Amino acid sequence: MYVSEIFREKSPAEFFKDNPELAGFSNPTRALYTSIRELFENAMDAAELLGVPPKIIVRLLPAKRFGLEAEDVYLLRVEDNGIGIPPENVPPAFCKVFYGSKYVERQTRGHFGMGASMVVLYSQARLGTPVRVLTSPAKKTEEGIEPSKRIYEFVMKIDLKRNEPIVLKRKKYRNKHRRHGTIVELFIPGDYSRARSRIVEYFRQTAIIAPYASITFVDPSLHVYHFYRASDEVPPPPKDVKPHPYGIDLETLQRMIAELKPKTVLELLTNGFQQVGKKTALYVLEAAGIDPKADPRRLSVSKLRKLIEVMQNPPPGYEKKIRFRRPTTESLSPAGLSNIERGLRKEVNAEIISTHSEVGSYSGHPFIVEVAIAYGGKASEGEFSIYRFANKIPLLYDLKEDVVYNVVSNFNRSNYGIRKDMPITILTHICSTKVPYKSAGKESVAPVPEIEKALKKSLRHAAQKIRLYLSAVKKERELKRKLSEYMRYLPLIATFSARLSMHKYPPPIRTLIDEIEEEVEKEKMRRLKVAGVESAEKDRTDRVPLRVFLRYAPEIRGRTCRISRTAVRIDHNPSAYPGPCI
Repeated sequence: MYVSEIFREKSPAEFFKDNPELAGFSNPTRALYTSIRELFENAMDAAELLGVPPKIIVRLLPAKRFGLEAEDVYLLRVEDNGIGIPPENVPPAFCKVFYGSKYVERQTRGHFGMGASMVVLYSQARLGTPVRVLTSPAKKTEEGIEPSKRIYEFVMKIDLKRNEPIVLKRKKYRNKHRRHGTIVELFIPGDYSRARSRIVEYFRQTAIIAPYASITFVDPSLHVYHFYRASDEVPPPPKDVKPHPYGIDLETLQRMIAELKPKTVLELLTNGFQQVGKKTALYVLEAAGIDPKADPRRLSVSKLRKLIEVMQNPPPGYEKKIRFRRPTTESLSPAGLSNIERGLRKEVNAEIISTHSEVGSYSGHPFIVEVAIAYGGKASEGEFSIYRFANKIPLLYDLKEDVVYNVVSNFNRSNYGIRKDMPITILTHICSTKVPYKSAGKESVAPVPEIEKALKKSLRHAAQKIRLYLSAVKKERELKRKLSEYMRYLPLIATFSARLSMHKYPPPIRTLIDEIEEEVEKEKMRRLKVAGVESAEKDRTDRVPLRVFLRYAPEIRGRTCRISRTAVRIDHNPSAYPGPCI
């Protein structure tokens, strides 16, 4: 007797609803952290794409205040001052899995094009509630930023079977105050008591890699965490670039042909790819046995496969003729070594920070590795304090699975005078059009040989400056100890020697002491010169002035509050939640 198997088509939305752990929603703690992170990263991208310093406000408030009687459920609201979303793109952007602008050759914090829709999907699957989006698109002109004349509001859900948006409400308003950006509101279940430390640390580390951003987080207890902007240097936004021959496959090539509609194969190669000149394209077509004037839409699948094979693995005799330069880095937007240094000084308060960067590529995808080593400050003694970033995203989980951990673990610190009891902080940032994450949760980077090599090289270069600084510190301490001993014993030696020689007055010792003091001052100046600064900036991250608190938490304005060093605490229950701030 045979049992027949029942087959049924499953949409991407249904698949991820049934397997949320694949996208980082494995438990209530991780799900809450991932939800905040996904929406926050979209907000940061939107502001940077417009070229303005990001101003992000995240509120996480108890759902009971809004009539939803459920334990451990919160209203998550993320507001930005970014480029906004065209109204026709809002429903699919939030309510269609695998939809977005993530498939172009351009660096973005997102990677799979499903971050916001996964948050909406998780909320809908657990609570059945819709998502509310308000957006006002903007564009940059020569006169400045020109916001839309309208604000668009959408209330939506996801059709799980068809993986399509269901728009429950659509309205538009006049943009009286010429605001631009997006607000996203939805209810989300989670365990904030367990996730709090991770969420706050995520914002703190984002303030390190992006010191040009103003970040405000209001938590369910109405604590306000405000991370000040310490720099106005916003990295230039990445540009859309053509794909590189080493980074394509058959499906990508077929899609290119359908979208570009080139008349000849030669036109396809020279206009559709980066770093492919006419001479090299002719060699490729000669090696593949394809007529340069042939219509690419009429080529067979075998011919297209042969074309890709020749570009990526030239046949014997064509190795020197078919060579492509490394992919351009115009599609990347690194944090910038100066921004990384400012961020570390603000948050870590280190004595010295040494930075280095390396450019490379793997499988046709460019990447830039930025490494910083900080000595002193808030770093813990013993093992290195490691901050990992990928496309400006802090990676807080799965440290031991990451390529950075392998590189740092095998780093020979003794060669650079670094002892285990020294407070050392290591920051690494990998930016690429395609970061090789190990999973959809985006918490660890795979050990790609090219990236691993660039990390090792950058780490060694950055450590050389630390070695010079530690050498100067050691010599300065030795000279200070020597000076202390001389100051203590030289007067006694001079007095005893005068008595033994029957002299009335002891010999002068000031000249010798002045020489040692001069040596100490020289070493001090050398140490400061190596460090590049006279003193580290004070950490201002956790100080929240009352004016900032009242500005970013308007719903409690006029209430009695208590200000501490780390946050602001409200003594009374807040009033009704305000309307949209846009």
